[in-house]
Amino acid sequence: MLKNFQKLFSANIVSGVIGLITLTIVSRALGPSAYGVVAVIISFGALVEQIASFQAWQAVTKYTAKAITEKDTKQLWHIVSLGVALDIVGSLVAALFGVAAIMLFADVLGIGSEARTIAVVYMLSLVFNVSGTAMAVLRIFDHYNAIGILLLAMAVLKLAAIAVVWNIELSIGSVIVIFAAVNIIQSLVSLGLMLRLCRDQGARIDLTALRFADFTKLPGLVRFVTSTNLSSTVRQLVHEFDVVLLSAVAGPAVAGQYKLAKQYGSVVLRVVEPAQQVVFPKIAELIAADNFTALMALLRKLFIAGASFATAAILGYLAVGEIIVGALLGTEYDLVPSFLLVFMLAIATFSGLFFLRPLVLSFGRADAILYIYLVTTALFFAVFFGLFDRLGGIAMMYAQLAFYLCWAAGMIAVVMHAWNVRTRAGASDATENPTP
Repeated sequence: MLKNFQKLFSANIVSGVIGLITLTIVSRALGPSAYGVVAVIISFGALVEQIASFQAWQAVTKYTAKAITEKDTKQLWHIVSLGVALDIVGSLVAALFGVAAIMLFADVLGIGSEARTIAVVYMLSLVFNVSGTAMAVLRIFDHYNAIGILLLAMAVLKLAAIAVVWNIELSIGSVIVIFAAVNIIQSLVSLGLMLRLCRDQGARIDLTALRFADFTKLPGLVRFVTSTNLSSTVRQLVHEFDVVLLSAVAGPAVAGQYKLAKQYGSVVLRVVEPAQQVVFPKIAELIAADNFTALMALLRKLFIAGASFATAAILGYLAVGEIIVGALLGTEYDLVPSFLLVFMLAIATFSGLFFLRPLVLSFGRADAILYIYLVTTALFFAVFFGLFDRLGGIAMMYAQLAFYLCWAAGMIAVVMHAWNVRTRAGASDATENPTP
């Protein structure tokens, strides 16, 4: 597991740095107002995709853990087929819904008539976003080298395309087309890697699996998919709708600076996200096997690593972060340093406890995550609207901080309850059925 994390860690750090170079070029070339329009279009696309998708990769990761433990290859690839089918349906819905939403709300979001057509093109490109299950399968089979190479290649491709067009003239349209094209390539390549892996395993993807699935063999699957989809949708109200909302109330220029601060802060998340992806299958496997001794040992190590990393990130930003950001972006983006300082505190909270989501999902408590997100999202909007008149756009960052603090408290409570229930049940079974 450590080797897998190291592979993704290296790839995500390097691709994250390349991504920051790309963003710096784009933001400096376009200026706050035009970059704000780009940020709103991309955030709106991500929001639509999350609402329409089924987050099938999470169900694939959880339910294949049992199939792998039982060496049930047929069931494993049946679950994967279900995931791919759900990805395809979700991408079609996302594209259609995205186009309709842009036509209805473009003016409210600050997307002028000259940028509306390119926004529609970006929404149509969502039909190719079918890589969720494919990436999950690559992780399940430890193909982290392939994932790392793909992430690096796409980051370099995006930077190269932006650099070439920059020498001519960057515009909102050219940036959106490049971003959409790279997303499509990454999705299709990851899907191709999964299909090759499937062929090598002597299996095949059956897209009719969704129609003929026997859900009695996958207890709780429908509820799990529904809960994870709803919780992800609610979560996107904080992670993507925040940019859309800020654009509506403060204009694209402020929203663009807010988005840029989040993207600079996402360098930290590029370490945390692969760590989540790597530990999820292992945590699910240990819980499926009721090996709580090994699970506790793993969680101790993860907490120490996460807390150490979060502390280092905060201290590093306080030391040199504002100076670096100011040098990279210039005086036009005067709001970014203030946004980023508060956001780093929010990210540190999440980074220190990054293992909580995979842990809760592995316990089968996706429904609890939904309830937590409902409460924390309500708090998020209450804090934002309560502070906006006094603080302006930075109120959104304080809302982010409140969200993550409340999220951490809720997730810890769910883990403690699920752990106690599971271990008590195991102790009861051992008492009633002693080993001969």
